[in-house]
Amino acid sequence: EFPNFFILYGPGTNGGEIVTMLESQAEYAVRAMRRMRRERVTAIEVRPWFDKKWNRWLQHKMRGTSWTMSNNYFKAPTGKVVTQWPIGCTVYRLLTKVLGRVSETTRRRQGSRPFTPPLAFWRRHGPGTTCARSCASARRRPSATRCSRA
Repeated sequence: EFPNFFILYGPGTNGGEIVTMLESQAEYAVRAMRRMRRERVTAIEVRPWFDKKWNRWLQHKMRGTSWTMSNNYFKAPTGKVVTQWPIGCTVYRLLTKVLGRVSETTRRRQGSRPFTPPLAFWRRHGPGTTCARSCASARRRPSATRCSRA
């Protein structure tokens, strides 16, 4: 169990165009985090039954590939190919979009609320800014209403 753990270029993702794979993974992680914030969820992780089914399906797709027929570093000691993705990037991209909600389970801590920055942050930085550090320019000029970086 690893709630809120997102890994890029992890097991079963090496294959095809790596940049496309990384983009798909990053987009999936961002969608999941936005969903967490929108639905006030404090933890998200892969459903155990989905993980088992996914890995069985992935190993099935590996059958007959050169990765399964030779001794190489792609294999775990059990003989399973753990690093490769045997299908094209387009399929991977589609699956990261379609299977997200089906594969996830979420939970909330009782009484938890999503993080909302204090009002002073919004006065200094303005809504929609990405500046998360306390702003040195606003501290030097207390009368400033917006961050000079905003």
